[in-house]
Amino acid sequence: MQYIGRFSFSDHRRAKEASRARDECDLRNGHVPREEQRVANGVFSSFDIAASSIRRRRLIGD
Repeated sequence: MQYIGRFSFSDHRRAKEASRARDECDLRNGHVPREEQRVANGVFSSFDIAASSIRRRRLIGD
């Protein structure tokens, strides 16, 4: 039978803290460029929010 575990917030928090610590160490020691790390850490972190805009399309007849 397959075992289905439970999500552990404390385990997740510890894993994220360890990941952030490794990222900081890699940046501090010059092992990885900041831009490369931003891209590797997530989809949304690589977006340039300052250069983006929100537009609304107008439908014909509005």
